[in-house]
Amino acid sequence: MAAYALNLVTPIMVAFDTRFGMATYSYGFGHPAPFSMVVILFTVMMVFFAFLQKTRVPYMYVLLNFLLIMTAGRSTAIGIYLCFFLLLLILPHMKRLPVSIVLLLGGFLVWFSWDRIADQFGAANTEARGVLLRTSVEIAKNHAPFGAGLGMFGSNASRLDYSPLYNEYHLTHVWGLSQFNPTFITDSYWAMIIGETGFLGAIVLVCLFIVTLIAIIRSTKGNFKLKILVVFPFVYALCTSPVDTLLASGSIVSVMLMVLYMITLTKEIKE
Repeated sequence: MAAYALNLVTPIMVAFDTRFGMATYSYGFGHPAPFSMVVILFTVMMVFFAFLQKTRVPYMYVLLNFLLIMTAGRSTAIGIYLCFFLLLLILPHMKRLPVSIVLLLGGFLVWFSWDRIADQFGAANTEARGVLLRTSVEIAKNHAPFGAGLGMFGSNASRLDYSPLYNEYHLTHVWGLSQFNPTFITDSYWAMIIGETGFLGAIVLVCLFIVTLIAIIRSTKGNFKLKILVVFPFVYALCTSPVDTLLASGSIVSVMLMVLYMITLTKEIKE
């Protein structure tokens, strides 16, 4: 926050774009999304240590990090962080997590991000991410049940060896999807999964994610509060996957290493 405050007086950072009527910043990262992820991971880790060591929850630290998330301007990250903050307020007073609370927080996240979701996936959207997702569904239908095959759509391989599907589905005119400017071909993780492996592959992957979630929870020792904090980074990665490339980038390694580290700590304390 000191860097942001200093920047208001003496510009030292270049704005990434404009969101919510204010300039947003990536703070040295290539994009604000990875920066938001790092802030969220550090916040979860600090709260985890507080619950693990049974010390006071660092609410001021959480609040200041929320302001940082706001300056990054990623609406999905802001919504998820707000859900985490609301959960944090009630978590110390709960003996278990009711399904109603999960549904309430999930509903809040959908409501908060609805404009972003509608903008990204609506038929009127002509940006690369929305076009890729809609086209991947068409490809899955036309190449059922296994999709078009690996390296054919939405992946880095399909960019390096330009896939004929982009011509076939008339995507070469979309900014960032042409053979001479393939910058945004890998902009949608689920477009890659649905287009290359079909609906069957997408269902298998969803099942794998569910199994991973269950494995994380079962591997974590301690009460349900620790389990929620340990699994939260992976839940964050899943929630951002429709509008971000976290699952297809090196960032997912950081997420899983953090999850494994927290699991290990719970086992050591328990023992």
